Amino acid sequence: MVIVAGIVQGAGAELVFAAWRYKRFDRTTMYLASVGCTITGFLWSFIRSNYLAIAPQLLVVYFIVRLISSFIFSGVLCKLMGDSLARTGLLKSYALGRAMRG
Repeated sequence: MVIVAGIVQGAGAELVFAAWRYKRFDRTTMYLASVGCTITGFLWSFIRSNYLAIAPQLLVVYFIVRLISSFIFSGVLCKLMGDSLARTGLLKSYALGRAMRG
């Protein structure tokens, strides 16, 4: 189930990257990708874990906590790590590396 959850969450990010044809890797794109991960992951958990049984107020809090967590770990930290790797030249054959040079 962990693998399926990862695929579902990744699909949310991939939709955002695909919208820009994998050519934009700025902060806005990364933040939107983290929101996409949160939405698809939450929907998967909603179905898989029967969130209908949970009070609506608790669901809102749960979604907000997941959104903040995803924003920090998937948006901010991944952007910082990706930019750091690109500066080393390690990613020069990828779009992110080319974007850092240009």
